[in-house]
Amino acid sequence: MDALCESAPLEIKSGRRMNQIILLGAVAFVLNALFNHFALEAANPNKMLKVGDHFPAYSLTAVDGAQVSDKNIVGRPAIYFFFADWCPCSHDSIKWIKRIQAENPKSGIAILGVGMLDSASNLSRFAKKHKLEFPVISENGQSLAHEAGMEITPTAVFVDDGAVIRYVHVGKIERYEQALEGLKTILRTTASSTITQTLAGAA
Repeated sequence: MDALCESAPLEIKSGRRMNQIILLGAVAFVLNALFNHFALEAANPNKMLKVGDHFPAYSLTAVDGAQVSDKNIVGRPAIYFFFADWCPCSHDSIKWIKRIQAENPKSGIAILGVGMLDSASNLSRFAKKHKLEFPVISENGQSLAHEAGMEITPTAVFVDDGAVIRYVHVGKIERYEQALEGLKTILRTTASSTITQTLAGAA
């Protein structure tokens, strides 16, 4: 009985220590998120591009070492998905971008994942985890994010075949219909009617 009484304070101390560790972990996560936000804000005074603006030219390096340039997709509509591996909403949203690619193989849409405020290894891990079949920009993706004025992950930018921004979705993509809304703005009239029918069926 005495042994049980003596062990009780140790169990209480152990529980308190675990709570302290969990609290410190939560505080560290919040501080890291705030640091990333303000670091991006300080490094990126540009205003975010909006519908009607031209998407900037770029020449970047993908996680697999391939060179990616806007010159390679001239005349094609494109989707730029700005993300970070540490961002849960990026992980939740990417499935809808992948579905667009899977369900529109003949649309000619170019898709590019652009990593922000993250290491090349983390971005590469993101691409492997989600089995992405489109280029993912690593270390120099921040330069494009800076020029486009991107501050929030994820952000999906839908650009038409003339490099004009037609739709921007900031934050988590909750439903496939939200991705389709962007898609139909960048496809030609004939393709857009098909997307409109798909939207009607999904409603």
